[in-house]
Parts: sequence; structure tokens; C-alpha cells
Amino acid sequence: MKKTSFLFLIIGLVFLGQYIFSKKQAIAQTSVQRVCPAQTTYGNTWATLVGEIQDNGGDPNITAWFEWGTSSFSLTNRTPDQFLFIPNPPQGFCQTITGLQPCTTYFYRAVARNSAGTSRGSIYSFTTQCAPLQVSCSASPNPANVNQTVIFTANVSGGNGSYSYSWSGACSGSSSTCSRSFSSAGTYTANITVTSGNETKSASCSVTVNQPVRPPAVITLPPVITL
Repeated sequence: MKKTSFLFLIIGLVFLGQYIFSKKQAIAQTSVQRVCPAQTTYGNTWATLVGEIQDNGGDPNITAWFEWGTSSFSLTNRTPDQFLFIPNPPQGFCQTITGLQPCTTYFYRAVARNSAGTSRGSIYSFTTQCAPLQVSCSASPNPANVNQTVIFTANVSGGNGSYSYSWSGACSGSSSTCSRSFSSAGTYTANITVTSGNETKSASCSVTVNQPVRPPAVITLPPVITL
């Protein structure tokens, strides 16, 4: 009788432990879901990938992850495994990836596995946001001499990667560089306007032009004439 009571006690403790563990997993998963956005979101160098377990297949113990890459034919990257307990699907899960390139298209899909096997979701894509357009310019050489060729250079980053240029002021043209020489000394300023997509930014840079150094003027004085 005592052995039977002890056996029932052990069985009861086992079921109680499993119940508590299952509840903790369910609470933990619920907490994870609360911080997930409703759909995949992204910025210029990051993305939060979102998937959903629609059916647990009869096994609530799910391992889920995402596969992603820059080609839909080769999703070579994989997020860390998430060990989920999903007794009542549907239920979402998510993972944030970082270090992405701006203005780049990425492909991804959700993957889930239980004791019966692995299932993969559809492949979707997103294009990361472009970094803000940044424009500056410089002149070389600086300072320069009269009649010496000066090259003004536009320094550009961000935008959508495609740029159009327009120089004004001390230089004119429509490329990333502009060359000019000056016939008199002074300070000259060139202005560059760059357009990339729906963004336009301008910058200015100056060069100081000096008179060239000349050899010194020298004469020889004659001797003093004495009587």
C-alpha cells in the first residue's frame, strides 16, 4: 500500500513538473510574441523578420528560424534557433538581423520544425532604406598658383547610389569633378549640387590662388668712380 501511494506521488509530481514547465514556456512565448511587430519591418541596416506558426502539427514543441540572403535562389544565412512551445496556434515569432547594406534587396523565409519534420514558408523580399544623401567637395591643389589647373571634386555618399551633378560658381560641369585654372590671384568658390532619387543636397568649396613665385631680381652695381 505504501509503495503504491509512493508511486502515485511520484507520478503526480512528474505531471505537476511538466505542467509548470509547459506553463512557463507558454508564458515565455507569449512575452516574445508581444515584442514582435505584426509584419516584417526594416531600416537601412537592420530588419526584424516575422513568421507565424499556423499549425503545430500535433506537437507543440517547435524549433523555428529564418533563412535569408541577397538571392532568392541562395538563402545562405540563418538566424539562431528559437525553441518555442505553441499549444494554441496560430502564434507569431520574430528575429532581428543587423549589419545589412543600405539600398539592397534581401530575401527571407520562415522555417519551423517539430518531431515530424521541417516546413518552410514562402520567400518574400524587402529593400533596405537608403542612407541619407551626404555631399561635400574639395579643391586640389589648394592653395594653387595663377594659371595652375585646379580640380574640384564632389564627395558623395548615401542616397540611392545613382547621382547627378551640377557645378556652378567658379567651375561648371555635370560630372563628379570639375577642372579650372585662374589667371589672377584671389579666392574662388565652386558650388556643387547633387541629386539622388528624390533627395538634393549642395555644398561649396574654395581655393586660394596665389601669384607664382618668381626668381629674385638682382643687379650688379658698378664700382665707385674715383678721381
